[in-house]
Amino acid sequence: MIFWEAPSDNKRLPPTHAARAPENTARIASCVGNFERYTNPARLMVEANWIIEEVETPGLADSDLADIRRLMDDAFGDRFSEEDWSHALGGTHFVVRGGGDTIVSHAAVVDRRIEVSGDPLSTGYVEAVATHPRFQRKGLATAVMSAVAEFIAGRYRMGALSTSLEFYERLGWIRWRGQTWCREGGELFRTADDDGGVWILPTRSSPRLDLESDIVVEWRGGDVW
Repeated sequence: MIFWEAPSDNKRLPPTHAARAPENTARIASCVGNFERYTNPARLMVEANWIIEEVETPGLADSDLADIRRLMDDAFGDRFSEEDWSHALGGTHFVVRGGGDTIVSHAAVVDRRIEVSGDPLSTGYVEAVATHPRFQRKGLATAVMSAVAEFIAGRYRMGALSTSLEFYERLGWIRWRGQTWCREGGELFRTADDDGGVWILPTRSSPRLDLESDIVVEWRGGDVW
């Protein structure tokens, strides 16, 4: 069996896994340099030219929602469905604006409950991670996901996402090795197609995790994971 367990010494945690600072300004390190996170307004300064904004879905203007939806189409084409779009709403968004105030990079965190070894964990589930093709390879996705990790560390017992990309491993995410399942009502259903595609982000409040055990998510329409 392969386990993850929270280290006892806070200094041994990577910066994006560290406990949230109690002050209004928390400093964390990212792969693109140092940046600051402000809780009022909730913004991240990235290098000299970019700002990451943190805003809940009701706080987004209609034009912002339209920008994000177009961004998903630009990044994923017809692989991003209306159900995928609905999964990205109702939580907290992290956005970067380019010229003309258009959103060019985005990720969302929504509340989900995921069971590990029978223990239901409050989980920050990451959806709709994308950067416009013209703005890729500038470190935006790394910076946005660093902000997401810090947000999850302060609010949830675990982070999770579903992807076939290896990009997240260098940001501290861990591939789940066990079988994936879905719970609908009182019944469990295997989601074998998702085996190997679920990644988790432990936080300071995560329990000891057997990475080869079963992992169960509550049912939803569209892609379950």
